[in-house]
Amino acid sequence: MTLAGAAIAGAISVILSHQQMKYTRAQLVDDDERRRSRRSVDRRFDAYADFFAQARAYRDATRHLPLTSGNELQLLRLDGFASSADTASSLVFIVLESQTTYRACWSVVAGIGTFQARVHDAVAPITEDKALAMIAEMARLLRRFQVAVRDELKVGV
Repeated sequence: MTLAGAAIAGAISVILSHQQMKYTRAQLVDDDERRRSRRSVDRRFDAYADFFAQARAYRDATRHLPLTSGNELQLLRLDGFASSADTASSLVFIVLESQTTYRACWSVVAGIGTFQARVHDAVAPITEDKALAMIAEMARLLRRFQVAVRDELKVGV
């Protein structure tokens, strides 16, 4: 009888140990998934923040620079801001997880390209009214990108 009791106790111990190991493995998998998800969000947040800062620096530079084709130094400075925003967008396109964010980022990049083409157009120089309209459009595109990022990352108000 004691031998049977010992065998039953051993079997129960093995079963409980097996269940504990199974539970621990499941916890490790869940913890690993949470860490991976957090790293993904952190990477996307960093990429989006860098792109937004670079694109906003470009937009801010357009408000303060004389947009005349005769001012080459100022135009070179604007070109630098445009290049920085374009470079930062590359990482956004790698890490994004939303079509809305993709379209919003692409719109900002395209807006910068359009603005750059107009600023450098010697045949039809950009007028002040057109420049102001394009600056307002850049601000709208940046807000659209910001909203898309907030939605994708589920950032509350």
